[in-house]
This record gives sequence, C-alpha cells and structure tokens, in this order.
Amino acid sequence: MSPETIGLERTGGLVLGKLSGRKALVTRLQQLGFELQPEELNEVFQRFKSLADKKKTGITDDDLLGLVTGDRDEAVQWELTDLQVVHGTLGIPTCRIGLKGPDGIIRVSESVGTGPVDAALKAINNLVQVDAELMDYNVNACYNGMAEGSQVPATTTVTIRPAGANKQHEHVSTETYRGAKVQRTFTGQGADEDLVVASARAYLSALNKLIKWLNLIRARSSSIASLEFSSKWSSISGDCICEGFKLEKQETGMEEGRLAGARR
Repeated sequence: MSPETIGLERTGGLVLGKLSGRKALVTRLQQLGFELQPEELNEVFQRFKSLADKKKTGITDDDLLGLVTGDRDEAVQWELTDLQVVHGTLGIPTCRIGLKGPDGIIRVSESVGTGPVDAALKAINNLVQVDAELMDYNVNACYNGMAEGSQVPATTTVTIRPAGANKQHEHVSTETYRGAKVQRTFTGQGADEDLVVASARAYLSALNKLIKWLNLIRARSSSIASLEFSSKWSSISGDCICEGFKLEKQETGMEEGRLAGARR
C-alpha cells in the first residue's frame, strides 16, 4: 500500500520537525515552488518552529502551505451542513446539498448524476464553482457481520487538480525521494457511516485546499505585478526626466546660438 492510497503525500527524504533548521525549510519550500524574500522567510521560519514544537508528528506540505499563507484557520472555506440523496433502480440519482460558504451563509443546490456520489459532487460544484479535475477516488469500509451497529465509518480519499481556467495556476513541485517534477494535486479525506456523506466531505476538503492554494498564487501574482508596474513607471519617469533635460538643453543651446548671431 502506497502513502497516496490513504491520502498522504510521499515526500521522502528527511521529515521536517522541531530539529529541522532554516536550510531544510528553505529547500522544501523551493521544491514546493516558493521563493520567499528574507523578511518573509524569517516570519515563516518563526511560525514553523512554533508549530514544530506543538506537533508530535512531522510537518506536512499542507502545514507549510498554511505557514506561507500566514493563517491556517482559513483552510475551511466551505463546510457541509446538509445532504439528502434519493436513488434506486427506477429513479435518477438525485442529491440535495447544503453548504456554509466563507461568508457564513448556507446555500443549497440539487443535482442528478450517474450515481449518488456523482450527484453529490456535481451539487457541490454548483455551489463552489471552482474548476477541478477528479484524479483519484478511494473508499475503505469494513463490516463486521450483520449485527446492528457493526458498521464502521467509511473513509473516503479524493484527489483533484486544477482544471479549466485554473490550469494556468498549475504548479509543479519536486519529490524529494526521486527529485522528479510532479504536478500539484490536492487530497482530502472524509469519514462517515454513510458513503455519500464521506465522499462529499472528502471532496470538500480537497476543494478547500485548492481554493486556498489559488488564493495564495493570485495574491503573490498581484504583488509581483504591482512591483513590476512600479518599477516600470519609475523607469518611464526617469526616461521622461532625461528626455526633458536633453530637450531643455537643446533649446537652450539653440537660443544661445540665435543671440550670438544677432550680436554679429
């Protein structure tokens, strides 16, 4: 069984923890595509050491993403509040979903699909409206006989990646155990005795991670564009000043020439 089967990312190499130094952190951030300025790195490193002291396990890539964004509590953008499914051999599978959005407002959507899980994911897409491609879907569920209460929660793992308009934000990270470039994906897990509910929670978890990633990428892109515009404007202003100085100098020279001719 691979780590990806249970929703973990295979990073290999040394696991980052409270004994990891700045160089190890910088290396992993670069492998994830982050090039931080010295001031940003100092802040991230302080938060990294604080988190590493609190966690008994190693620091994951999702933890690092939270540290770079500066607010781990924003990971939950959409939350499942209600789910109802109607399906059978004679009807079309239909799912009604209720989600609480980032603004705290609960919205409801209904959709049909080829099955109850498909209908649930489509209903979620109607509300979240983030282009994503489903890459992998795994379910682990156990039953212990037919006795009442013998069912244990099903654990669902969903893996997605950016799609549609979001493909321009696709990110390639580096696997430390092979040094190979891999496409950035986002994995979520959900658990519930109802398979459809577990699947919806797993899908929402992955979407929340994708949304947080896209927000980070767009914020950094806007910051870079602003700096480039400021630099370009400064350059244009400087050129205008130089050209104005040259023109003024030329006009002064021409005026001096006319005065000298008049004296003659």
